[in-house]
Amino acid sequence: MKHKKAVYYNKNQERCFIRAEKLNSDPNTIVELKQYQLFDSTEEFELTIVDNTLNDRKSHFRLKTNEFSKRFYEGSDSEQHDNKIIELVNKLNSEKSKVSFKYNDFSAYPSVQKDLIKFSQYIFKDEVTKETETGFPYARYDIFGLDSEFCVSKNRPEVIIEVVDESFSEMNLFNYLIERTKKTSLIVIYYFLKNEKRFNDLIIDEPNNKTFRVSAFIRNGLFYYCGIPLHPKEHEITNDIDNEYRYYNFVEREIIKPIKKGQDIKIKKLK
Repeated sequence: MKHKKAVYYNKNQERCFIRAEKLNSDPNTIVELKQYQLFDSTEEFELTIVDNTLNDRKSHFRLKTNEFSKRFYEGSDSEQHDNKIIELVNKLNSEKSKVSFKYNDFSAYPSVQKDLIKFSQYIFKDEVTKETETGFPYARYDIFGLDSEFCVSKNRPEVIIEVVDESFSEMNLFNYLIERTKKTSLIVIYYFLKNEKRFNDLIIDEPNNKTFRVSAFIRNGLFYYCGIPLHPKEHEITNDIDNEYRYYNFVEREIIKPIKKGQDIKIKKLK
């Protein structure tokens, strides 16, 4: 399982982290890091370096023992996916920049733009690993945001941004996020790379103001697309679909797959 960054303690016992792209931009970095013990962001799992300097592939970090890979919800994606995460984090963390999340609500006609989250000072980090439930795998989120004063409330929710290119949330993780948003103010946002400007965008309105337009998100235990809460229809339930997973299957079939294929979402069918 690849990791995009590693944590280590230097000779002064200072906590440091390093991104995988540094392994490729400076070959001496790999030699230097061999003197340190490397960990993932939880500091629970040890990492090692996959050195690809002698071939055309990129060097990266991975779990030292494959046995630990089952402790994470699996996920792999493209280089474009990884680059977009870095780009979004850099833009979101711009100094003195106010960001508001909005969506076009198609639940009624005509559609109107509404606020999903409106805030100013948040801190965003990429590749954030968090425990889900005791005894269950860890989740590694593309981007995680928290109010800079570490205050969590309805008006200052924790924010997860998942960039979707080749893969979507794993089924059990999706169900966990649904349950988690029922109990807390957490909001999960999906950012699609296919037809990017159509489904989502980060727009600079003014030098210090940004609008993050989204189309798909999870809030209060429901998956929304353009303000429409999705509910599997009773006639959609068949004997060959596990009842526990029918919500995930419905979302993936009606929203995720069409977006990946560049197809239109049939709004009327969702209402």
